[in-house]
Amino acid sequence: MIYIDFFKNLGKKIQQLNKFFGEKIASFEFEENPFGDVSVYIDKKAQEIVVESIIKESIKCTLLSEESGFLDFGQKYPLFIVDPIDGSLNAKRGIPYSAFSIAYSTSDSSDFINEAYVLNLSTSDEFFASKSNGAYLNGKQIKKLSLKNYIAAIEGIKRQTNLDDLKKIYKSFYRVRSMGSVALDLCYLACGRIDVFFHIQPSRIIDFAAAKLIVEESGGVLLEFESKNLYNVPIDQEKHKPFWAVAELTNIDEFYNKVFMEEGQ
Repeated sequence: MIYIDFFKNLGKKIQQLNKFFGEKIASFEFEENPFGDVSVYIDKKAQEIVVESIIKESIKCTLLSEESGFLDFGQKYPLFIVDPIDGSLNAKRGIPYSAFSIAYSTSDSSDFINEAYVLNLSTSDEFFASKSNGAYLNGKQIKKLSLKNYIAAIEGIKRQTNLDDLKKIYKSFYRVRSMGSVALDLCYLACGRIDVFFHIQPSRIIDFAAAKLIVEESGGVLLEFESKNLYNVPIDQEKHKPFWAVAELTNIDEFYNKVFMEEGQ
């Protein structure tokens, strides 16, 4: 594992920003970032930690971050994909569900992500994965829960969301949660604590790059929305099609039929 120790050290540094979560300063606004969101104090500070650490360690790479877009550190690859604080709205309000998320790829496609790391900034749950070497939670290889009553997580709900899509999801599962961090939702799906995940609006690679590998290395998969096609997208600053994910491959057909097939088909 080439960069996992570096990722872990970054996580420890960024976790020190917890002291600002829920405080007024956390929400101090800066300019709009390259992904179209307004950057706030905690986002900026977390970004500074990442950049300063790359420079200090003399790592030649390219960085794609929510706060900066692409930054050139002397070499095209490895390409680091970073969301310094995923779930920053939760962090601003002091809700303990946000994450530091980072991955590296050897190409400009999400199918070539080699290592991934996600840290729950509130609980210190630490997820990491290395391609073809499995996924881990707190240093132990992930073993899924297997429970009968299926729980779904959903993100991307907005005022313009199609209510019919929501109704199908809510009617199909025992409980549905919307918790505010795509990275953490997917990591807990990798553990089987969540059974299925839906991102119903266009998505950004920074939100799920690391968690995608963690899900796949634990035996799950991300799929195109309303489809069973594998979900792979370019590593760029664009928004991409919605997706859904399952913890267990054996549940794909059942969940697909419940949510996406019209009644009577």
